[in-house]
Amino acid sequence: MSSNECTHHCLTTCYHYDDEQQFGVMSVPGADNISFYIPKIHKNLDEALVRQVFESRGIGRVRRVDFVPLTPVEPGERESEYSIACCYQKAFVHFDHLFDSEHAHEIFRKVVRDDESFRLFANPRDNQYWILLNNKMVVPDTTLNDHQMAENHRILTQTVMAQAAKIEKLEEFVYFRDSQIATQKGQIESLLELVMKIHMKMSGSN
Repeated sequence: MSSNECTHHCLTTCYHYDDEQQFGVMSVPGADNISFYIPKIHKNLDEALVRQVFESRGIGRVRRVDFVPLTPVEPGERESEYSIACCYQKAFVHFDHLFDSEHAHEIFRKVVRDDESFRLFANPRDNQYWILLNNKMVVPDTTLNDHQMAENHRILTQTVMAQAAKIEKLEEFVYFRDSQIATQKGQIESLLELVMKIHMKMSGSN
């Protein structure tokens, strides 16, 4: 499929499509459960805007977008002040399907098949682009809301901490038992040495 005349002042090849134009579903091997990783995207862009870019360019139908901080946050820890102050974040864009369009096939070949990066010009007017990479570790969808996921995370963190405390106690117990065994072994060796001395003394007196 080819695009209509561009009215967006694109700096590169235009792939904008009219909203009423319909696309088929890409039906090539490996085109299902597609997810792209964007290592750097501005925080002022929400899911609706990201969805609009991918769908209006004829790339695919977006199922959801996951935003995560640039700096990894360990379980149970808060996001760092640097990460909060930073105006960028990461994004994972998950698709219901890719469209059967020229642009989508080009991205699929380069990102998925060739495992390379692709520059998607999100705002061609000021030459802004996103780097698309193949996301090979897709987080499954969930029916839980944010509060339920936060509560599950809290419970999981507590469980992990409780297990860690149990392991620490078991290690202390094992260390105590090892110390007891070492002490008893020393006592046994001393008793054996004493028995040998008594036996030698008795043998000499005979």
